[in-house]
Amino acid sequence: MLSGLEKPTINGARRPLLVGFFFSANVTGMNVTRGYSVVDKEYDMSMILKAAKFARDAHKGQFRKYGHSDRPYITHVIRVAGRVATLPGATEAMVAGAYMHDVVEDTNTTLSDVREFLGEEVADIVDGLTNISKGSTAPRAERKRMDREHLAAMPVSVRRIKLVDRIDNLGEIRDDHETPEKFTKLYKAETVLLLESLRGTDPVLEAELERLAR
Repeated sequence: MLSGLEKPTINGARRPLLVGFFFSANVTGMNVTRGYSVVDKEYDMSMILKAAKFARDAHKGQFRKYGHSDRPYITHVIRVAGRVATLPGATEAMVAGAYMHDVVEDTNTTLSDVREFLGEEVADIVDGLTNISKGSTAPRAERKRMDREHLAAMPVSVRRIKLVDRIDNLGEIRDDHETPEKFTKLYKAETVLLLESLRGTDPVLEAELERLAR
């Protein structure tokens, strides 16, 4: 159910996207200090703004579990979407999907909601990024294996977003000295396994994630 979310009327003109200032000032009202960059390309902003506002409302009241747990969860989503917007060949659907990448997994939003609000292409991206092990009671290692196999079968666009998501997660965990060392080591080890499943997706992103996982 969309439960109270407004469907805004937005000017769909194509325009360059200033990631960072634009997102923090007009979407969340927060200052997001990591991941600022200028995107030297134009996007149809209608879909992207709808996704940004949907994600902001869906994640309202949520905070990061690891890696600066005092930060609102939406700050992570903003950085991932901003980074995806800078990728060569990125599309409006990819940027919108990046904004929405955790709404089905971590909120009450359903895939049907995403499909109704943003269309089939974005819903397919979100579906690909949602852990297939959600709701499983299997041991963690088994659940992670299921999720890796699911991602490995996804289109390149979905896998590129996942790489950006993991880069941001791991970077924030590494920067936060309050995250338990045991969990950091586990997350790095799981990242190495994930990376092997995503080989051949994007050499630049893969190399960056590999450096972080060392």
